[in-house]
Amino acid sequence: MSFRYVTDAVPHAISASLPVRAEPFGDVAARGCFYNLLFENEMRDQVMQRHGIAERDIVGLLAHLGADCPGAISCVPEGAPPGKRPGRLGIDCEALDGAPVVPEAAPATGLDIVHLPVEGTLARLMASLRDHRRLPAGIDDPSPLAGGQGKVALAVLPNGRLGLPKPGSGAPTTHILKVPRASAMSSVAGEHLATRLMARVQRHPVAQTRALGEGSLQGLLITRFDRNVAEGKVHRLHQEDFCQALGFGHALKYERRGVEGRVLNVEDSFGRSGGLFTVQERGGRLLAAVSLSIRT
Repeated sequence: MSFRYVTDAVPHAISASLPVRAEPFGDVAARGCFYNLLFENEMRDQVMQRHGIAERDIVGLLAHLGADCPGAISCVPEGAPPGKRPGRLGIDCEALDGAPVVPEAAPATGLDIVHLPVEGTLARLMASLRDHRRLPAGIDDPSPLAGGQGKVALAVLPNGRLGLPKPGSGAPTTHILKVPRASAMSSVAGEHLATRLMARVQRHPVAQTRALGEGSLQGLLITRFDRNVAEGKVHRLHQEDFCQALGFGHALKYERRGVEGRVLNVEDSFGRSGGLFTVQERGGRLLAAVSLSIRT
């Protein structure tokens, strides 16, 4: 596969590994960026089987799964409209039956756990994620997500209710709801407390979390870091992982798999951050985050 920019009138490159230029990028560079846009979960497997797409057919997979990629990228067939566009939360989204009102952001260091009640459609949705790691019939996934746990992307409306983008609106979501398996329900409280502890002991911004449901049906609601919400409008914020920034394929996500000259390590990863932080700031933030992650 290959990739090229058709115009230089773009706000920024889509990846640090693919700077804006007239010449096309070849297979190695293009795969390093675009393969890492694909998530790994049951929906990807279903698409491969349903449409007869090979696992390494990146373009074919993105044609079905690329409407809402990580960052602010949409990969759609030529001539198709954008998969996502800035959304108006009060117009482009509708509330879920049985969804609670999510209070305004709690103090970043608050450790109290308040379980917001769920019922109706939201409870049915969460039960399906818990038991089958997929959404129930009749509910479309607005933003497929990677990972082993059952997840769904939701939006918090201006009135605080949880909802979903209306079909065809292309509106981005604002939160992620993670629902563990029945045997791991205690992880909701554990992860919520871990994020609050992180906010207490280090300066790096930490996502707000909320616990939904009780007993055998619980979920963790997490504010998305790749969104900007202001005055009732939501925009996607572009971001990429270090594999994309370094132009490495998915097989090199772990340092032990690399070879000299092509290995994912801290030195090269920090080098891609340019002048955003000083060496001392970068090292201090990494040490604080890793040390606390090990403890929690």
